[in-house]
Amino acid sequence: MKRAIKQSEIQKNKTMMAYVKVTELQFEEVNKMIFIRRRTYSEMKEGLFNKIEQNQAMRYVEVIL
Repeated sequence: MKRAIKQSEIQKNKTMMAYVKVTELQFEEVNKMIFIRRRTYSEMKEGLFNKIEQNQAMRYVEVIL
């Protein structure tokens, strides 16, 4: 079974781990969320996301922030 995130990632970001546990996201979805999180909130406000990414990222940002 694929590991959703590396152990070092879990240690560095316990908020991420809590989010993964709560939502029980699948491997690909978790990786997409990690990728989206690396983009800045200001980029979202400037509309540089496509609509699907923006919807996912906004839900994610609400949990993380």
